[in-house]
Amino acid sequence: MGYLRHFMKKLLLAFSLLTALNSFAQKDSVTVSFYVEPYYSDHNQAYSDGKNHDIVVPLYSYNRKSEFNLNLGLIRLKYKNSDVRANISLGAGTYMKANYANEPVGAQNIFEANVGAKISKKHNLWVDAGVLPSHIGFESAVGTENFTLSRSIVADNSPYYETGARLSFTSKNNKWFFAGFVLNGWQNIYKVDKDMQPSVGHQITFTPNEKTTINWSTFVGDVPVGQIFRLRAYSNLYAIIKLSSKWDVIGGFDVGFQRQNKIIYQPWYAGVVMARRTLNDKWKACLRGEVFIDEEQIIVQSRADRRVHIMATSLNFDRKFSERMVWRTELRLFLADEKFLDERSDGYYVHNMLTTSWAFTF
Repeated sequence: MGYLRHFMKKLLLAFSLLTALNSFAQKDSVTVSFYVEPYYSDHNQAYSDGKNHDIVVPLYSYNRKSEFNLNLGLIRLKYKNSDVRANISLGAGTYMKANYANEPVGAQNIFEANVGAKISKKHNLWVDAGVLPSHIGFESAVGTENFTLSRSIVADNSPYYETGARLSFTSKNNKWFFAGFVLNGWQNIYKVDKDMQPSVGHQITFTPNEKTTINWSTFVGDVPVGQIFRLRAYSNLYAIIKLSSKWDVIGGFDVGFQRQNKIIYQPWYAGVVMARRTLNDKWKACLRGEVFIDEEQIIVQSRADRRVHIMATSLNFDRKFSERMVWRTELRLFLADEKFLDERSDGYYVHNMLTTSWAFTF
């Protein structure tokens, strides 16, 4: 009840802000939208905790088993004119509960909250500050913005949001986007410790034509490990290519390093490939393959204190009922070292997950 009460307070605040914006936004752009995404998921018991229906695989979206639930519900307010912009989004659902579990109660429903100003009359140069969408990766928490129903393992185990300041520049021909970041850390709204140094990052996006996008993003900063901080460096590279009117593909590769002492940095890796086919004006299908390797358990903890090697593939079908309503169904298979689950096991184990969702935007 406390979680719901805090969310309702923020919802009322958002509506109050909307009313205030509408009072002076005659020529300015003010929009309000809602997003609702209920789902049902079922899968092998081996990767789940029967007591609370959570999935033990490191997934933070659609992560409840054998029950209907809400992955993400959003109310979004956007304001923009030629020199100023602002975004406020409040969320609820199992995605918010899983990803914001370490945030203070008062911040656990803040999906996005930022303001920005254009600081050059001649160039498209902006400064934005607040709770921002992550600059790492091509997948969003909002399901309909992605090729697949569920998020990739690497997306669920890298930041979805970040808090800090962003300086960004877009070239006049819109082919280049550059951004630099100063952040509170690796997916944090508040700094974990007041003495922790700010994290930094960058993003470079090249769009040579309307069919191709290439992006490189990085993060460098301290993260808490027990009672100490360790330096983490992360690189994300991906390309989105529209091959034809029917086919779209995405390929991404991530690598991270975390310092264990003055000379040793321990790595983890991830790769993902997606191919989406437009079948007709109502149906789309997407095939995904991915791998996540974390030998030293930097990001993903093994239940048996063993290496983490996970491969996965998925096939999803999307049925578009209208511009506002999409029904999605996905079958996902995981292949993992059994020692990741139980030190008494040996060999590999195949885990399957079937998920369906209904996404509604209005």
